[in-house]
Amino acid sequence: MKEQLSNICEKIYRLKDLGYNLKDLTIVMLIMVLLLESYVSLRQHLYIQDENTLTMDFIIKQILLEENACGSTPHVVLVGDRKGKKPIH
Repeated sequence: MKEQLSNICEKIYRLKDLGYNLKDLTIVMLIMVLLLESYVSLRQHLYIQDENTLTMDFIIKQILLEENACGSTPHVVLVGDRKGKKPIH
């Protein structure tokens, strides 16, 4: 998944260099749509997040944490940086 994220980020930066003004939320939604089916739980969790929370950096961090924690079988492990929240398994 890291390679796919790198490719997506590279394409986004190219579009920005060409003068396309992409909003962060648009980029986040694009990344969420492109997530593999095995990330369905993470995708569902991300859809319920506040718009202000959903930044490109946040979603990439969540995907990488998910991948590192679960290896090849992703499940929702970390819900965010908010204190007091317990991980959803």
